[in-house]
Amino acid sequence: MYVKKRDVVDGRAVVMPCTVAGTAPEQGEGLPLEVGLRAEGRDDDGGDLSGRLLAGLARNTRSLVGCQEALAIPGRLPP
Repeated sequence: MYVKKRDVVDGRAVVMPCTVAGTAPEQGEGLPLEVGLRAEGRDDDGGDLSGRLLAGLARNTRSLVGCQEALAIPGRLPP
Protein backbone atom coordinates (compact mmCIF):
# COMPACT_ATOMS: atom_id res chain seq x y z
CA MET A 1 0.00 0.00 0.00
CA TYR A 2 1.25 3.48 -0.75
CA VAL A 3 -0.02 7.04 -0.72
CA LYS A 4 0.56 9.29 -3.70
CA LYS A 5 0.05 12.99 -4.26
CA ARG A 6 -2.19 13.80 -7.19
CA ASP A 7 -0.77 16.60 -9.30
CA VAL A 8 -3.77 16.92 -11.62
CA VAL A 9 -6.18 17.66 -8.78
CA ASP A 10 -5.50 18.96 -5.30
CA GLY A 11 -5.56 15.81 -3.24
CA ARG A 12 -4.10 12.39 -2.47
CA ALA A 13 -4.83 8.78 -3.27
CA VAL A 14 -3.99 5.48 -1.65
CA VAL A 15 -3.22 2.47 -3.86
CA MET A 16 -3.46 -1.05 -2.43
CA PRO A 17 -3.83 -4.67 -3.56
CA CYS A 18 -7.33 -6.08 -3.78
CA THR A 19 -8.34 -9.57 -4.80
CA VAL A 20 -12.09 -10.13 -4.96
CA ALA A 21 -13.54 -13.64 -4.61
CA GLY A 22 -15.33 -14.99 -7.66
CA THR A 23 -13.55 -12.91 -10.29
CA ALA A 24 -12.55 -14.58 -13.54
CA PRO A 25 -8.95 -15.95 -13.54
CA GLU A 26 -7.98 -13.75 -16.50
CA GLN A 27 -8.69 -10.67 -14.39
CA GLY A 28 -5.65 -11.43 -12.25
CA GLU A 29 -5.09 -11.34 -8.53
CA GLY A 30 -4.00 -8.57 -6.25
CA LEU A 31 -5.03 -5.89 -8.71
CA PRO A 32 -4.56 -2.40 -7.37
CA LEU A 33 -7.48 -0.62 -5.81
CA GLU A 34 -7.15 3.16 -5.73
CA VAL A 35 -9.24 5.52 -3.65
CA GLY A 36 -8.70 9.25 -3.64
CA LEU A 37 -9.59 12.35 -1.71
CA ARG A 38 -9.72 15.86 -3.14
CA ALA A 39 -8.59 18.68 -0.90
CA GLU A 40 -10.22 21.45 -2.88
CA GLY A 41 -11.29 24.37 -0.71
CA ARG A 42 -10.39 22.63 2.54
CA ASP A 43 -7.92 23.82 5.17
CA ASP A 44 -7.23 20.65 7.12
CA ASP A 45 -4.46 21.47 9.59
CA GLY A 46 -1.43 20.31 7.59
CA GLY A 47 -2.92 17.10 6.25
CA ASP A 48 -4.15 15.58 9.51
CA LEU A 49 -7.85 15.70 8.61
CA SER A 50 -7.34 14.44 5.06
CA GLY A 51 -5.01 11.72 6.37
CA ARG A 52 -7.72 10.45 8.71
CA LEU A 53 -10.43 10.74 6.06
CA LEU A 54 -8.33 8.92 3.45
CA ALA A 55 -7.52 6.08 5.88
CA GLY A 56 -11.21 5.63 6.73
CA LEU A 57 -12.19 5.76 3.07
CA ALA A 58 -9.59 3.09 2.23
CA ARG A 59 -10.78 0.77 5.03
CA ASN A 60 -14.46 1.19 4.16
CA THR A 61 -13.92 0.74 0.41
CA ARG A 62 -11.91 -2.47 0.98
CA SER A 63 -14.73 -3.78 3.17
CA LEU A 64 -17.48 -2.88 0.68
CA VAL A 65 -15.61 -4.34 -2.31
CA GLY A 66 -14.65 -7.47 -0.36
CA CYS A 67 -10.86 -7.41 -0.76
CA GLN A 68 -9.43 -10.69 0.50
CA GLU A 69 -5.94 -9.54 1.51
CA ALA A 70 -5.33 -8.71 5.15
CA LEU A 71 -4.00 -5.16 5.14
CA ALA A 72 -3.30 -3.01 8.19
CA ILE A 73 -4.35 0.55 7.43
CA PRO A 74 -3.27 3.04 10.11
CA GLY A 75 -5.70 5.53 11.63
CA ARG A 76 -4.04 8.36 9.70
CA LEU A 77 -2.14 8.28 6.41
CA PRO A 78 0.85 10.58 5.91
CA PRO A 79 0.50 13.82 3.92
